[in-house]
Amino acid sequence: MFPHDTDTHRPDLKADVRRALAALVLLSAFVWSLLTVELLNDHFDRISRGRQILVEGEQPFSGFRDPGYFLTLYTSAAAQAVSGGSLIGEAVINSAAIAAAVAFTFILATHAASSTAVGIVAALFTVIVPPRYYDYDKVLFYTSGLVLAWRYADGRALGTLIATAVVTAVAGLFRYDNGAFLFVATITTLFACHWREPGRLFRRTLVYGVIVVVTLAPVAMAWQQTIGLSEVARQIFTYAQIEGARTQILTLPRLRVEAGQSVVVALVSPENRAMLLYFLIIALLPVASAALVYRVRRPHGQRVMAHDAAKIAASVVLGALVAVFILRDPVRARLGSAAPIAAILAAWLAGPLVPSREARSHARPLVISLGGVAALYVALVLTGRSPADLLQVSRTAAAGLTKVRELTRMPPSPSLLPDADATEGMVTYVRACTPRGSRVLVDGFVPQLYFFAERGFAGGMPVFFGGHWSSVQDQDRIVEQLRREFVPLAIIEPDFAVRYDRVGAYLSSAFVVSGVSAFDNPRAPADGYHVLLQRGVEATTFDSRWNLPCLASWIPAAKGGS
Repeated sequence: MFPHDTDTHRPDLKADVRRALAALVLLSAFVWSLLTVELLNDHFDRISRGRQILVEGEQPFSGFRDPGYFLTLYTSAAAQAVSGGSLIGEAVINSAAIAAAVAFTFILATHAASSTAVGIVAALFTVIVPPRYYDYDKVLFYTSGLVLAWRYADGRALGTLIATAVVTAVAGLFRYDNGAFLFVATITTLFACHWREPGRLFRRTLVYGVIVVVTLAPVAMAWQQTIGLSEVARQIFTYAQIEGARTQILTLPRLRVEAGQSVVVALVSPENRAMLLYFLIIALLPVASAALVYRVRRPHGQRVMAHDAAKIAASVVLGALVAVFILRDPVRARLGSAAPIAAILAAWLAGPLVPSREARSHARPLVISLGGVAALYVALVLTGRSPADLLQVSRTAAAGLTKVRELTRMPPSPSLLPDADATEGMVTYVRACTPRGSRVLVDGFVPQLYFFAERGFAGGMPVFFGGHWSSVQDQDRIVEQLRREFVPLAIIEPDFAVRYDRVGAYLSSAFVVSGVSAFDNPRAPADGYHVLLQRGVEATTFDSRWNLPCLASWIPAAKGGS
């Protein structure tokens, strides 16, 4: 794949073997990912917005608030459309993207270490430390972006640069920070490749930037016509600003040591294992940077600069951006997003430690085997897993096939409901006691409710949490949408009006409290949730389980349903 591969012994045969291995890695990772798929409640923040596009015909930014996941949401909508509204399409797309990232990691790590075996170890590491499935776009674009950046560093081809620009733009449309990270990494590649040629550096940078803009232009024009680019930027910026403050981006996670607990015991505790893996991944960045400086300054440094420096510099810069902006609390949920870059850098660092083939030393397979087993064992321990977990293939396959069958079901299978102990009651009530085609307003962070209850979310707000979009401008827009929509029911926490005062005032005037219930949620507010009915809505029956009104067959005379 890379024209300057250092392994020149029977290059055509070895290239064919590596391509075959890459295909095998891709297929194996896809099957494993699909059989072990897990869709968490955060994932349904994307899936339910995708459903809103598909069922309600709404668009991100204009129809509902979007943190900047534009193409992610349309991809989810397309997956649901192809799979008849079920979750199997989402699972297949997520698994395919994660598998592609594993295969790209294998390719890059193999090239970095000049060792297929090291590449396999790197790929296995990314399987052991996987991303959450809703982060499939991150690992896909980080690794595909590096594949293109490395290819450009090798060949300096204009076509490769154009492809990199297109991937950068598409990555940004999936999630805005993906595009920003790849943009910085690509600029780093261009600078490292052409810093001695200022004119060429300027021209290539200009071409790259223009292609990114041209690729984004059709979508930007559509945004401008529907909602305005300033509003798109405002929604993304305000979300990022609040989320950044809430999660303390620049605050390093800390190891937790209980009073009287020894350091050794604390380090092996389940709570701290993820922290140790975090620090190991972070440590690779300065180590790789120092190694790069050393290798460039040694004899024949220019050759290393041409073939290695641009690639590793881009990888380190991308890894640093991920470390600063992605690897924040909760770290355990985010380590998988950084695992591919860490595996690639580790492979590059390990390369010189592996005896060369030319030496025909028996130490080569021994070093690779022992080093690979040690690295994978550490990864298993620090992720709280055991080798037996990966070896239980038959059990994993049987459970996975059962889950795949459940993913194809519509209505969605209750067995797939995330956080079921806290949300099953509310989902069941909304599904059974609201008319089809209606929307509901639900306080808190329960995006899975809309998919499993098969109802739309109201006011353009699938979730209310963290003070997101609680400004006067946003609240006025929420109220404006609520006035236009068929929203017979709202479920809010007692302090909702404190957090969203203008929306709370509208609910007080347009709705009446019809009951209070915890819906068997062990984490419900002490006073339970307030269940509100829109004024003029009449209960057609009564739900004895929750002692609440049921509106399943009620249709408004004026609005006629949806």
